Amino acid sequence: MIEFGTRKRYQSAREILQDLTGQSPATSIQSPATPRYSPTPATPVIQTPPPPKVAANIVLKSARGVNYSRLQQLLAARKWKEADEETGKVMCRVAGRESEGWLRREDIDNFPCEDLRTINQLWLNYSNGKFGFSVQKDIYESLGSTIKYNGEIEDVEVLEKFADSVGWRQGGRWLTGRQLTFNSAVFNSAVPKGHLPVPGVFGGEKSVFLGIAACGVPFLAQRLVTCRI
Repeated sequence: MIEFGTRKRYQSAREILQDLTGQSPATSIQSPATPRYSPTPATPVIQTPPPPKVAANIVLKSARGVNYSRLQQLLAARKWKEADEETGKVMCRVAGRESEGWLRREDIDNFPCEDLRTINQLWLNYSNGKFGFSVQKDIYESLGSTIKYNGEIEDVEVLEKFADSVGWRQGGRWLTGRQLTFNSAVFNSAVPKGHLPVPGVFGGEKSVFLGIAACGVPFLAQRLVTCRI
């Protein structure tokens, strides 16, 4: 646990100077004043931005009766890794694929719009618009995607450019799920937009190459368009 230190409140510039020099600014050279105390190293104060408040205007709708409260709490607390894992779990729960732990193309094609919208809104809200499936869709399309929303990926190069853009590939090599950046991701300018969440599709454990998970992006993009998200 980190305890925050208490800063001394100064009433005037005189008090500040007195603490810094150990003597009153009005003291003459002939009769120096005795310091009131021996200076000791100041206790460092670690400042962290306060977590965003839980948004009351997000209605956690689910067509399958799935509870999204835990996902909301994790995102509100900026626990990005846990939130990413919880996203995969709730999506498998919605699709009835909890035992398998991953989604197939047909699961994405039939994923309830209500649930997809709820998940996306939560990520958008608590990342200030930096993370979410709709963010990833916009990036994918902006790179020249030729997907015709008929379920076919026509340009693998675009998918690789997308992965480069969101930080799933570096130096032309696919990363693994363990190499994702989670710590204070939303506040770190080095973390790309759309970095999270990672879709768990096509048998892709997130510990293996993210190229497997990335293959689900075009189909998620298609579903988002269908759901008007």
